[in-house]
Amino acid sequence: MRSRQTKPLKLLKEFISKSGDAVKDIEKSIGGHLGDFVDDVPGINIDKWEVEILFPEYNRLREAISNLIDFTLYDKNRRKIDAKGSGIQRVLLLAIIKYIISKYRGSHLILAIDEPEAFLQPSLQKKASKLISEMVSDKCTIIISTHSQYFVNIDSLDNVILCEIEYEKRNLKRRPKEEFYRAKTFSGKYKGIDKVQKIKSQLGIQRNDSWEILPYNLIVEGPEDKDYIIRLSKCFNCIPPNILIAGGATKIKGYLQFLKEFCDDLEFTPKILCLLDHDKEGKQEYQAIDPSKYQSFDLEKRYIGRCDGRNDPNYDYEIEDLLCPKLIIVALNTFLRKQSYKPLSVSKSFINTRFAAAYNGKCILAYLTEQLKAINITKPELPIDDDGIKKMICANVCKILGKEGINNYSSDFPAIRIFIESICQPE
Repeated sequence: MRSRQTKPLKLLKEFISKSGDAVKDIEKSIGGHLGDFVDDVPGINIDKWEVEILFPEYNRLREAISNLIDFTLYDKNRRKIDAKGSGIQRVLLLAIIKYIISKYRGSHLILAIDEPEAFLQPSLQKKASKLISEMVSDKCTIIISTHSQYFVNIDSLDNVILCEIEYEKRNLKRRPKEEFYRAKTFSGKYKGIDKVQKIKSQLGIQRNDSWEILPYNLIVEGPEDKDYIIRLSKCFNCIPPNILIAGGATKIKGYLQFLKEFCDDLEFTPKILCLLDHDKEGKQEYQAIDPSKYQSFDLEKRYIGRCDGRNDPNYDYEIEDLLCPKLIIVALNTFLRKQSYKPLSVSKSFINTRFAAAYNGKCILAYLTEQLKAINITKPELPIDDDGIKKMICANVCKILGKEGINNYSSDFPAIRIFIESICQPE
């Protein structure tokens, strides 16, 4: 039927010729979007790169119909896209996706991209993540699966779903001697810092890799402060913040200076709450910290709270004063018994004495040191505010709260919950 092909071939040739002219603008647009991904990336020079849309060569009509158009990337030699590196193939695909989005005129577009980071070097991953985020709008939803930290937006973890898998052992009747496992994928129900830690573990992110600074952060003086706050947050069903440890009140200013330079390169402005003890060193550092000097993050400074809610400027109080006195005493007595010291009373009258005018201005550990000395006259004085004993008290308190909960130690002190809720990140 060759005689019948003459006219359609002629029409097809005219169509291809005119289409070739028409797609020049499309080639140029896609080339521009390609440049968005790789421009200014070290090691990649795109000065002579050109995207071309090639139409098939044919001698017969059926060849023209059966052959699909193909893409090539001109970079000094004409090779089809499948001859390029896998990373360049992936970037060109993303450029085409960006072109499609720019030309879409429908009501809503939903795109699903499987591992856009595949074969891309880290700098390209970071740039691709930024551009894909910019493509999202009221008319365009993009769903991606990823194993790259660059595509996980820590400033908007509500949009991140952590998929987990569990295996169920099964025995098939037809193959009784063999064992099979059915895989079930599900969405992990994590929130706040627990979700961050789970994602970090999943992606293999170590301490120095990134994610050290999150959108909301709390700086505390020591590790016990962190342990107490995390445990209390969970007891009150609050989402604990990302807690950074300065290593002492006098080291907080230096730590803030480090964070100032670290946060300069972040794509978001984190909020940092600096929490200080209301003792001599804490008060000095509080006065010395000027939040206006730190432009790369929003800084707020605050003193630790007390379980009774009082914040008299003449009082001294530390993280242990946030907890119910009975809880501190119960945790301390476990240690005292092992050291053959007479334990302290947990009676209501003894606890009320702690808030008497003579003792109310002292830290609870200083108060308990005096009381312990009075009932263990023949024993050497035991400084309860010693770092080693404070660590032991903290470990015992966290153990008790983990086992019993907070109800028995907070009913008379609502200020504990109020303070914890005020420093935890919102739902």
